[in-house]
Amino acid sequence: MTVVAGLDACRSGWIAVVLDDGRFAEAVVGATFVDTLMALSKARSLGARVKALSSLKMSELVPKAPAIAESATGKSMGQHAEMMARKNHISREEQDAFALLSHQRAAAAAQSGKTAQEE
Repeated sequence: MTVVAGLDACRSGWIAVVLDDGRFAEAVVGATFVDTLMALSKARSLGARVKALSSLKMSELVPKAPAIAESATGKSMGQHAEMMARKNHISREEQDAFALLSHQRAAAAAQSGKTAQEE
């Protein structure tokens, strides 16, 4: 389950907790905010908690939209797909035909009940 789906499930009341390795949270709220939460979780006294929170700026509480580019390459999934298509000589028409066939097969599987356990 992706973190976004997990957050949606929390909001709907379906689940109560989502665990994440931190990379998504850091991308959305920023490293400083994550560092502050880590320091806050390790603080054992009121003074240590106040110190941890004092480093936090209100601007750091505003979520940031995650980047669509892959961090390792700086390219989006679409850019990588276009590169792969060019390299393998796959035309736009072939890509569209494959996508249509894939959607038709998925719709047929859903309609026949084959995917009922996955929903």
